[in-house]
Amino acid sequence: MKSVLFIVLAFVTSSTFAGSPYVISARKTTVEKTKESGKLRVPGKFEVELDRDTYQYTFAVRNVAPANPVQARLQYIVYLEGDKGRIVPATHGTLNFEAALGKTAEVSSGPFTVKELDVDGPRARGKTVRSTVKGYASRVIDSSGKTMATRYSSSDIERNVDWKILEAKKPSHTKGALVTPGKGLRSQKKLK
Repeated sequence: MKSVLFIVLAFVTSSTFAGSPYVISARKTTVEKTKESGKLRVPGKFEVELDRDTYQYTFAVRNVAPANPVQARLQYIVYLEGDKGRIVPATHGTLNFEAALGKTAEVSSGPFTVKELDVDGPRARGKTVRSTVKGYASRVIDSSGKTMATRYSSSDIERNVDWKILEAKKPSHTKGALVTPGKGLRSQKKLK
């Protein structure tokens, strides 16, 4: 009886750790909210009101397998969705962390800004252009580049994430532009 219990326990333990040796969770926090009214005004034509919300994600990575390296890297990409459904990366990066068995390491993404632009005037009465946070993709990799665990905020992101963006020699975050035409996830395809 003891040997059967040991074999079952060993199987459950090894299958649990084999699938996901690290557990990743994420939390979006607000860094700053600003509202600018009347910054752009053409009398008799239009007036623009701009809201800016700056956020960041905090990723918690828990080491749940004894064979895991204590030091690893978390890679992340945070996506925004524009007014016309275009999905673009807002910020991305690679962060080093240390987490011993059973311990959790917390690392934060770069800040990113979401904008909402309200235009009021004879030709554009009540027109609103906004971007929203679509979600994130994250993964833990070891020193050789092997993926140890992944976490996606949605299946849409999981199906369409492009990790090659982390290899590009661009800044790790944008300065909060509304969705930039011609740049986006998988050639501007809308996520399904």
